[in-house]
Parts: sequence; structure tokens; C-alpha cells
Amino acid sequence: MSSIPTPTTPTAHDAGEHEINEINEDELLQLDLNPDLDDVEDVIMEEDNEGSVPPTLKRTFIDNEKQNPEFDDLEDFKPVLDIRSPFESHVDLPQLSRTQENGPNSNARRLSLSQQSKFVSYIDERLLQIQRKFVQSRGLNKEQGYESLSQVLLDFKKLIDLIWYSVDGVSNTDAILQLNLDDTALYQKYQGSESTDFGQSYYLIRISDDLLDYLDKFPLTEQDEFDDDNETNGRFDNGFSSNIGQSMKPETFNADSPRTHGSLRKLFKLLSILDFIFARLIDGKVPGNFRISGTEIVRLIGIAERTRILLPKLMEKNDIHGYHYEISRVYQETLERGT
Repeated sequence: MSSIPTPTTPTAHDAGEHEINEINEDELLQLDLNPDLDDVEDVIMEEDNEGSVPPTLKRTFIDNEKQNPEFDDLEDFKPVLDIRSPFESHVDLPQLSRTQENGPNSNARRLSLSQQSKFVSYIDERLLQIQRKFVQSRGLNKEQGYESLSQVLLDFKKLIDLIWYSVDGVSNTDAILQLNLDDTALYQKYQGSESTDFGQSYYLIRISDDLLDYLDKFPLTEQDEFDDDNETNGRFDNGFSSNIGQSMKPETFNADSPRTHGSLRKLFKLLSILDFIFARLIDGKVPGNFRISGTEIVRLIGIAERTRILLPKLMEKNDIHGYHYEISRVYQETLERGT
């Protein structure tokens, strides 16, 4: 049976005898090598003047906000709010720092069993009252319920202050934002101290979880709500010491008045406080170097991620723009330690 003849491989000398058609520069420039590139206005084709032949082509993207409105401005990622400003404008942070100038209280004592029982009963009752006021504000009895998100945040802040006082002996959680969480001396300060834990972390995690249920039930406001409630919204809560009238109405507010951020600023401030608290509980930078359990950390991670997803939706719903930096910092310390 005859085999099929195999063609011989041409030598280099034979290949040189064939002519290869070349494409001139005009035809080369007319080739559409990227047909999927539709947005040609955003690309500038420039010649490289370094003397190379033929000239090479490079693309320079136009970073122009008018031509590219989908691009975020660099200014959007700079801090707008000062989270280290006081939660309430009547709080004197310098005086608070002086009263706690020695930093964290390593001599905090654990409550006795009877005190723990009273503490748990009080916290449960306060959480139940917050829930009742929220339900009343939904239509049952609006006069006895919450009128704004700021009032809800203020009640939660008071509870967090009390709980943290039972842990670290610090009466106002505004002070913990002044600490450096990465300072190893903070952990060493508590070595050899008595643990004050008797389950307070449960209530702190519960508050952070319950908070999510209230956020989308009230308008999120940039500016202060101008009402007659001097304890909550009548004061300017903008992080600056101000003696401006406590009952200033919108018609008396002018461009020279300090900028305020209403429930939005209070929300970011409260989330920052919770973030710092959870970070310290994960690191063991509390009396007795107590650390929360792995189960609690897993629950915290879920709450943190849900919060970071919910906030942009709330801001879009309330037509609030910007605050990219503040949103990126929500529960950042907790997530870095827990994941």
C-alpha cells in the first residue's frame, strides 16, 4: 500500500524568494483594531515624538468631570465630619479629657452579683422603653413616640455610655475616640487587672443590631432638626463650642451660622463609638484583657457588613450625596480585626 507523500519543508533560502506585500502607513492608520471601543471621545490619540518610525500611538484618558460625570471627585473621599467632636454640643471635650487624663481606667472594678442583677434589669427595661417609643411613633401615639432619628440615637448613646462605664469606668464614650487603637501600651495597661466582664458585650452587640431596624424608619437629615426639644435637637450639634440660641428656627438660620449635620452626623459618630468599643473587645484592650468569643465576632461581622450595605441606600433614599470617606470607615476597625 503506497503512503501519502509528505511535502518537503522549504529552506530559508527558498522562503526568501517569495515576496511579502507590505501595508503602507495610510492603510495602517485606517485599520479598526478595536471595534468595541465606542466611547472614542474620552480617548485622545497622541503621537510619540521621540523620533521612532513609524510613530507609535498611545491613549490618554481625559479626567474631566464634565465629560465624565460618573467619576467621583477626589474631594468626595476626604473627611467631611469630625467624628472626634462631641456627640452633644454641650459636652466639653477638653474638660472631659482632663478628668480622664490618665487614659483608660485599669482600676475599674467588677460589679457585685446584686449590682449585676440590677444592671441587667435596668438595661432590659431601657431597651424595652426604646422599642415602645418607636412603636408609638409609628402611629399609635405619636406624641409619646420618637419624632426624629436623632432622639433614637441619643437614647442609644446614653445606654452605651452606661454599659461602657461598667466595663472600663469611662462615663462618656466620646473619650475613647481620642485613643490610638493600635497602641500596644493600651493592652499592657490592663495586664494583671481584674476583669469587669459579666456579659455586657451581649447588650452592645444587641444595640448595634437593633439600630439597623430603626434607621430606615426615620428621615436621615444633614441639617439639624429645628424644634423646641433643647435636650436633643434644639442645640447645635456640630462639634464646635457655640453659645447660639438653643431654639433657633430655620428662618433665623443664616450662612454665617456653623454648619450642622443633624441625625447624619450623630449616626456616624455613634457607629464610630461602637466600632472602637468592639475593636477593643476583640483585641482584649479592656480590664482583665477580656476578649469576646468567636461566635460574637462572627455575629459582629454580619452586623457590620449589613450596616455598610444599608447606609448608601439610606443616603440615596434621602437624597444625600457625598460622605464617601465616612461610609468607608463604618466598622472598619471591627472588620479588620474580625476577618
